[in-house]
Amino acid sequence: MPLRPPPTARAAVAPGLNGHGAAAAREANPRTAFRRIADRGQCFPVTDSSPGLAAWPQPCYRTGHMGLADRDYQRNTPPRGGGFMARLTPVVKWLLIANIGIFVIDYLLLPLLFDLKIDGRYHLPPILNWGGFTVRTAILDMWLWEFVTFQFLHGGLLHLMGNCICLYFFGPWMERWWGSLKFIVFYLLCGIAGAAFCTLLLLLHLVPGNFQTGLVGAS
Repeated sequence: MPLRPPPTARAAVAPGLNGHGAAAAREANPRTAFRRIADRGQCFPVTDSSPGLAAWPQPCYRTGHMGLADRDYQRNTPPRGGGFMARLTPVVKWLLIANIGIFVIDYLLLPLLFDLKIDGRYHLPPILNWGGFTVRTAILDMWLWEFVTFQFLHGGLLHLMGNCICLYFFGPWMERWWGSLKFIVFYLLCGIAGAAFCTLLLLLHLVPGNFQTGLVGAS
């Protein structure tokens, strides 16, 4: 356990917080060391000859170079308040809302409003029938939007739940690590790559199906 710095050391380094003590220290001795105030997590320069420096060996991380243990996604303390939605990052939250919302509209609202019959095989939900990926429509007919729209469609409730659970547990960690922009680009590119790879497998006859075989869900 690190020792608490003696009063003399604390008095010597405290002025460095406002900038004046740091400037004086640099003028007095150009060789400076960086230390961290443990209870504030701030960095400031002190001279090698500052009293009590040896008794205060905590490392210092400059701004923009914090250690892994100091990052939000490495902390064990759960967020307070907000329920289970509090841990969600912005992109993950909107992806979950989009997936669940489209599923409810496609399987519940539209069939009720237009008296549509849905059996999951011969009579598909309207949005699923329009945006689901098939080789014939997406590539031969050049409906290129299907490379993206199929990622937000699902073949049933279990399919939706599986994708949302994976996104809920792994998505926030990845978004905090990469940032929102890189995460959403990665998410969409993975879906596009999955559709392209499925097309290749169909062309090589390595999986059962044909150019009419549908693909839905970014799983």
